Amino acid sequence: MCSPRELHLPNAPQKRGVIELSEDQVVGTPFDPAKHWIA
Repeated sequence: MCSPRELHLPNAPQKRGVIELSEDQVVGTPFDPAKHWIA
């Protein structure tokens, strides 16, 4: 698990929190900010 802030994502909130991926994501798939992050 990782927070948007730790990943240095654009417009990441500066508060505590984690990114929650959808249940259909395959375990071990590399994180793709363009696909998984909407600020």
